[in-house]
Amino acid sequence: MRPALLVDVDGPLDPYAAKPHRRRKGYETHRLLTPRWKAAERRRLTERGLPNKAVKPLRVWLNPNHGPALDALPFDLVWATTWEKEANAFVTPVL
Repeated sequence: MRPALLVDVDGPLDPYAAKPHRRRKGYETHRLLTPRWKAAERRRLTERGLPNKAVKPLRVWLNPNHGPALDALPFDLVWATTWEKEANAFVTPVL
């Protein structure tokens, strides 16, 4: 049995706090509308009195080269992220 490596998305894989012009080469912009993000944004907009405003997808920067690099590690990868199971459906395919 291989050891597990816990992997986070926001920060380690998605440099979300970086300024667009400071982003490193290789990162691609993705607009992802996960069910949890959509529900949270819908609640936020409704609370602000904007129940009919469209929910904008989440902007995520990911580097597709990280997928093969992570896959080559001698670990079983386990998502340890607020994305929870949505990481499998939305982040993994990009990587």
